Amino acid sequence: MSDPFHLLSDYDLRHLPRHLAEAGRIDEMHWLLSLEDTVPDDRADRRRRLTGRSGNAWYVAATRDGDQRRYIDQVEYAARSAGRVTAADLRAGRTGFGIVHEFHYALSLASVRNLSANVPVRLLAALVRRDLLGQEEALSYVRQVPDPRQRAEGLRSLLPFLDERTASEVAAEALAAVAAVEDEYWRVAELGQLVPRLPAALASHAQLVADRFHDPYYSAVAMAVLGRDLDADLRARLASLQFGRANVVTEEYGLTEGQLSFRDDYLGEYAQRGLHAVRGLGELLRKRGAESITSPHWAAQAYAALADESDEFLEPAIAAAGAVGGDAAHAGLVRVVALRMAALGDTAGAEALLAEGTLGDADRLLVRCELAALGATRIELDELDALADPWTLLRACRTLLPALRGADLARMVEELTLPGGDDLPAGILADRLAAVAPYADRAAWERAFRTAARLGHPEQRMRVLGLLAARGVALGDDSALGLVREMDDEYWYGRAVDQLVPALVHAGRTGEALAWAQAAPHPHRRAALTARCAAELPGAQRGAAFAAAYDTASSIAAPASRVRALVLLAEAAGGDDATRFLAEAADAADSMEASARLRADAVAAVAAALAAHGDVARALGLAAEIVNEQALATALAGVTEHADEGHCGRILARTRAVEGRRQRGRVLTALACRVAALGAEPVTLHEYWREALQTLALAEREDFLREAVNLLPVAEKLAGPEALHALAGTSRRIMTWWP
Repeated sequence: MSDPFHLLSDYDLRHLPRHLAEAGRIDEMHWLLSLEDTVPDDRADRRRRLTGRSGNAWYVAATRDGDQRRYIDQVEYAARSAGRVTAADLRAGRTGFGIVHEFHYALSLASVRNLSANVPVRLLAALVRRDLLGQEEALSYVRQVPDPRQRAEGLRSLLPFLDERTASEVAAEALAAVAAVEDEYWRVAELGQLVPRLPAALASHAQLVADRFHDPYYSAVAMAVLGRDLDADLRARLASLQFGRANVVTEEYGLTEGQLSFRDDYLGEYAQRGLHAVRGLGELLRKRGAESITSPHWAAQAYAALADESDEFLEPAIAAAGAVGGDAAHAGLVRVVALRMAALGDTAGAEALLAEGTLGDADRLLVRCELAALGATRIELDELDALADPWTLLRACRTLLPALRGADLARMVEELTLPGGDDLPAGILADRLAAVAPYADRAAWERAFRTAARLGHPEQRMRVLGLLAARGVALGDDSALGLVREMDDEYWYGRAVDQLVPALVHAGRTGEALAWAQAAPHPHRRAALTARCAAELPGAQRGAAFAAAYDTASSIAAPASRVRALVLLAEAAGGDDATRFLAEAADAADSMEASARLRADAVAAVAAALAAHGDVARALGLAAEIVNEQALATALAGVTEHADEGHCGRILARTRAVEGRRQRGRVLTALACRVAALGAEPVTLHEYWREALQTLALAEREDFLREAVNLLPVAEKLAGPEALHALAGTSRRIMTWWP
């Protein structure tokens, strides 16, 4: 069989999908864009290996010239067409099964952009340098990278190979990508590497990027990069830094009292800072071979670092780039669909989905363990012997433990509390003991203590000791409490107290729990645990305990810690007390420096807590003040869980102003789920679904699939349970096209 599209002209390849849709032949457009490519294409073999060997025939045809933009435009148009059909069906009272096509196209877009994100920047530059990849094709890859960090690095790495006019345009794109990154450590590093390659016309734009730094250390470095003097205010802020960072600025970047200079080795120093880990992996590959790095992503990065220096590693680098996939995220989607099908009573359908070969043997067994925990199927403990990886085996045991009874529970508890072989890592042994502690009877509890004594690392022993002490309280044995009191590590002692206080409260020993709570080493935990005990005390004792908890919280000097303590206190108190504590927490957050990330996180925590206590309007007002987009997304997502329809409209408007695709997609997903839970009309719900999908399609595929899991309840509302299996199927198909 030959290429099915070899007779099509460039005009046909550019316009055929749109013409089919405009002629009302939507199903034929879907067929065209989903046709499988089963024929090797020697013309583009190197490019296809680089990007994972697409199995989509139209993608191969539409990108013959190396430009992915044409294909992306066509799929975006197809997604809009599918959305219009779904909306018409819903308005007519039919089910919106067309959402499967919308999901298909959105995941296709994320996958194509993911190809670019998976190809290491250094490998693209190496291929262009050797004339194995055209400049335009390399630029096409880089421009589709969702992550602005990778996009900036990729664009900057291609500048030496471009003509003056193109280089000027690409430099402007790179500078815009740098400006979009919130991490100031990374931003100043990339700015330092980009500035020497910027044309003079972009100097003012670079200055605007430099002016956006809040941390005085990075602000001073940015000024040094641009060759600008430090003003008096910045010098004063530098002088106030702790840990001698002002001296580091002076010594590392050649800043002096009288003038600033851009040291010749500055660019190289930052390049080494950014690439030293990848170079280290490359050396590991040289010495130990490909098996030494199990992560496909880091193997690709390491091979790319070597290929940049030696032709010997070029072919392995191309193969490694093509092997980077998204199997874990896809497995998560299939897992949730299978569990939902089982919850709806379709156990046979769930088992059939797992049997389709979508998942690896280990992932399939893990999902079957979850189905068994739900009571949807049965699994024999002997089946776990097939799990060779000890971490995967531990995950399976953790899943099954809550559902096991009788002899099966006793058998698993016994196996997990035994020391295991000498080759069992201590970390796994500690995690096994921690997992089994809540299920141990007296004999298993004593055996776990003996096993814990074999842990070589004191931190691992203390972590397990706290859990075993809490279990001892439940079993009526306080012998481990003395060992907890003897702990000399404040952190692990605090963790142990966190576990002991609820156990003592549950055992009806609230007075003892209160004594332990008031001995907690960290004030915010001391306040929260004291309040936890207070809720179980009668009358005057309750009031006194809450007063003590409040005194502890309000006396904390650091605003961020005080906010955290007051929020925890509100959670335990409830009612009017909670309102008062949250109002004070909001005031504490307002007192923090406006530009600080800690302030953003503090305000986000207060906003989510206010919404949980019913004050959604004030929570939204607080969230509107947050500048940091990651903290803003956290706040908006938290508030959304408690919003009504009117609030959802306000949240949507605020979310649309968020620039970060990942953050915006996260909140839009939460909004769609909330609107579904509120019982919105299908047409309205579909609008939220479409906007969430369109945003997620711009993100990395792993992020898309992770959020798509959260969108499944929306899909079920729009198209019924049958749509879930179809979504898992289209995901599997696309993952074979673009691994």
